[in-house]
Amino acid sequence: MHSSFPSPLLNLQSKRDLQVAEDYYSRAVVADPSDGEMISEYANLVWELHHDQEKASFLFEQAVQATPGDRYSFGEHFYKMLLVNMSIMLKSRREKSIGN
Repeated sequence: MHSSFPSPLLNLQSKRDLQVAEDYYSRAVVADPSDGEMISEYANLVWELHHDQEKASFLFEQAVQATPGDRYSFGEHFYKMLLVNMSIMLKSRREKSIGN
């Protein structure tokens, strides 16, 4: 699968770069809603920047619908995102229980 847009995530150094990339991806999704690879990259970025599980999940679902032949690849990315989210939640709970 080849994205029609070059990935802006290759040489990002700062949070500002990530915010610019997020804007790029949001416009790219509108321009080409059939590019599942690009949508999946956007979902990963949303997760990395905001830990917004709802939006990232929506985008992953959109990526799967755009390219149903790549369900395994997108499912693997989504699974990794969920594992990270669960790890963050568990760490937060442990810290709260230690503090109480």
